[in-house]
Amino acid sequence: MVQLPQKKNMSVMVNVGTVSMRMSATKMSEPKYIEFHWIGYSKSGATETWRVMTKDKQDELGEIKWYGPWRCYAFSAFCGEIFQTTPIFEKQCLRDIANFLEKVTKLQREKKLGIKSHNKT
Repeated sequence: MVQLPQKKNMSVMVNVGTVSMRMSATKMSEPKYIEFHWIGYSKSGATETWRVMTKDKQDELGEIKWYGPWRCYAFSAFCGEIFQTTPIFEKQCLRDIANFLEKVTKLQREKKLGIKSHNKT
């Protein structure tokens, strides 16, 4: 579960499952209604997957995975067999999801750049 402090402009170590990531807490506060649960790595091991759930853990809303064609993490809402209807999101939930997507995409790109620059030297 990702838990970020309420203070702005602060760097914090965030534990996501068994993985720790460095995230900047600027403009990102604790999500009010949802949580992000780390599931694991992709088959290739290059990217990660998170489950998005309500804080009361009553509903699994979707997954966050790397989407190669767009070269970023993307949210895929669960629907169809899991829900009787398409899930509906209000602006704060969408904002929290978007903030999380931006942070993990930035971290993935920095990690990839770090690996490339390390291999060149």
